[in-house]
Amino acid sequence: MIKLTKRERTLALATGTFLVGWILYSLILEPTRDDIHKFLRVIPQKQQTLRELKLHAREYRLLCQKTEQVKQKLTSSNNSSLLQFLEDSISQCGLIPNRQSINQQTFPLNSEWLETVVSVEMEKLTLPELVKFLTGIRSTDTTAYLKSINIEKGNSPDSLLNATIQIASLQPNTAI
Repeated sequence: MIKLTKRERTLALATGTFLVGWILYSLILEPTRDDIHKFLRVIPQKQQTLRELKLHAREYRLLCQKTEQVKQKLTSSNNSSLLQFLEDSISQCGLIPNRQSINQQTFPLNSEWLETVVSVEMEKLTLPELVKFLTGIRSTDTTAYLKSINIEKGNSPDSLLNATIQIASLQPNTAI
């Protein structure tokens, strides 16, 4: 074995300590420090994304609750008498002489729901009469909605209107 002087041993020990420190710094401390800086930069972005996701989840739950409420209302309401309801509305507004035809059709929307559409054709209406009829339908507690309306000016010179109105409502498909 080579005999080293005290000075050479101190120099070798200092060099070895420096090399071990350098290796520890370059292999462990520097990558860890870089990861910490990266996490400090990314964490606020992820927290913002989490807040947005929680907000969307809250909105989704609220929409699910409202959808369930609408389904319950549609299920509990008596939509099978939509035709009778519209005939009563026509007679309450005094529009029986103006009614030309009234037809009801039912269409399946999907396996759970049916749509009942009642078409009402009326002639020689004034605009206030038409508005009164539509407001009467809208103001009731029924789940009926205006699906379409076609208003034409009549051929008479007194500017009366002809209207074809489609009122619809949803009801559960009981045939499942």
